[in-house]
Amino acid sequence: MGAGHFCLANASTVHIELPFDEAWEPWELHDETQWFIENVKKTVQSLLPKSFTEPTFNVRTRDGEIIAENGFYKVLLTSWCSYIAISVQIKEANWSEPWEFNPLALFHHASASTKLFDELSEQYEVRIATSAWTSGAYIREAA
Repeated sequence: MGAGHFCLANASTVHIELPFDEAWEPWELHDETQWFIENVKKTVQSLLPKSFTEPTFNVRTRDGEIIAENGFYKVLLTSWCSYIAISVQIKEANWSEPWEFNPLALFHHASASTKLFDELSEQYEVRIATSAWTSGAYIREAA
């Protein structure tokens, strides 16, 4: 049985299949795959609004690599089995109360992540999870 789809709490996630047959462990990635992942990372960063900034140093969490953030959201890139997951996660409003979120962040989360995913789908074959084990093609939102 496989590992299932990557899932992140308080986030919208899409994924891009790796174009090469690849090992599961990130330290075993081939040069072409590492280049592809870096290219996706730079593409995502270029599509984000100017309110997002890159971390000043490489920030890896158990959820993935934080590639950009602003006051409301973190954008994470996670290498997962045979694909890359791109997630827009809502940031906690206060570190001492991690269950609290800014109401504006909650309200705009769907539109912010949809805008990024729509633009990303113009350059890559973006997929979404349709169940714990299956995925389908991402369909752009009608304007």
